Amino acid sequence: MITQTMGQRWWDKKKRYLYEEKVRRDMIEQLAARKEHTRLLKLREKRIRKKMGLLRYICCPAQRAAFRKLFPVDDAEAEKTLTEAELQVEKAKQREVERRLRELNAKNPETNAWRDYQKRKTRVEYAQQTKGPARPRRSANERMLRAKARMAG
Repeated sequence: MITQTMGQRWWDKKKRYLYEEKVRRDMIEQLAARKEHTRLLKLREKRIRKKMGLLRYICCPAQRAAFRKLFPVDDAEAEKTLTEAELQVEKAKQREVERRLRELNAKNPETNAWRDYQKRKTRVEYAQQTKGPARPRRSANERMLRAKARMAG
């Protein structure tokens, strides 16, 4: 069939062209991936340099390894989980909130009067929640019937 339509040489050229096109596309994708990886590496070094400070970055190259752990290169992995730097930021925020609460408690300590108020308040709320009808109604006009019975005698 190949020899009948366009000839054997034409089909060989076509196959070679399609294969070379596929190889060319793969090479372009690999090049783009390499460029993206180098861009991420440069961005990582920039973040490390900013975090460490320029003088410390230049004078203490041994400390860079510790900072490289804080900033992973793989972008997809970094999106899935929090990095150690983000965890440290979250912990710092939590410590700041706890410190602020301790300061407020020191400035405005709980008094006995406040504790008594809280106890009374919780007792009243509990009583209101548990308070229900003393007797369940059997019919819609039971209340009116009881009132008539009291009036009669």
